[in-house]
Formats: sequence, C-alpha cells, structure tokens
Amino acid sequence: MSFRSKFKSFESIYKVLGVETPLGNTLYRLAGEGIPVVLLPGETGQMAVQYRLFSALASHFQVLTWDWPEGVVTTEDALKTVEFLTDALISRPFWLMGAALGGTLGVIFAERYPERVQGLALTKLGLRPFDPLEKEGLEAGMDTLLQSLVKLEKLPRQVVLSRMHAQLRCTLLDRPP
Repeated sequence: MSFRSKFKSFESIYKVLGVETPLGNTLYRLAGEGIPVVLLPGETGQMAVQYRLFSALASHFQVLTWDWPEGVVTTEDALKTVEFLTDALISRPFWLMGAALGGTLGVIFAERYPERVQGLALTKLGLRPFDPLEKEGLEAGMDTLLQSLVKLEKLPRQVVLSRMHAQLRCTLLDRPP
C-alpha cells in the first residue's frame, strides 16, 4: 500500500475537527479510549506528520493532537491553545508527548498545571530563537527550560524514553516489541 493510500485511509478514519479558541480556529483530531495522551506539535503542519504515531496510539489510548492556529507564533500562545483544548476535550489528567518545541510546551505546561498532567514523554527539547520565552537569547531560554525541568520532580510518573521509543517503533512498523 502506498503512502498516499495509507494516509487517505487514516484521514477517512480520523477526521479533522475544528474549534474556535481565543486565538482563532484550531484544527484537531481526537480518537480512541483509555488514558488520555496529548501529542504536542512543534510547528504548524505537524498534525498530519504524526499520522502513524496517532493511529498507533489511538488503538490503546484516547489521543488528542492539534495544529497551531494561524498567527500563533509564540510559546505562550501555543500553551494557551493547549490549555483551551484540554479544558474543552479531556476531562481527566493526561500524558503529554512531544518532540522539539512540542516537548518544551509539555515541560512548561506540566510545570504550570502539575495536577492536570499524569506524565511526560519528551525528546529533543527545543526553543525558537525569536520567541519571547528567550527574552535574553537562546541561552537564557535554555536556562528557563532547565529550571522548569527541575521543578517537575513532583510529577507522579516518568517514562523511560528508550523503551517507549522501541515499543512505539515496533508498533509503527507493525512488528511485535
């Protein structure tokens, strides 16, 4: 089966929905049952890129992913979007899963709302050099991120990323772990 046909099949099963947020219309996908997992995109357009991960997780968890609304360019705006979507669509504590800037969003969100976050699965944390989060430059932004990570010791669970990565990779490749 070609990529195009796999993606078309994915899109027919997992419909894109829209919701009006304070920052504009936001597109999202929500599917599955079980422990909620929020996939945090690092940039606009990542919702489509995550299709294999989304479908693998949706067979075991309730999964929410979203695309950055037009005009959302700061970390703070993205955090407001995550807060709005999770308030509206998820009624209990959830896992945050993100890479690059999506992972950074997870760290900051978990620091601000530890009672809402059940756990984090993060990799390759990153920052945007033009973001107000890094008022003093990229180095100060990294210091802020590291301080936030230190404060997260209160989270009740941690995940061993290498094991989770191996299991997800096997799932995505349709192989047993």
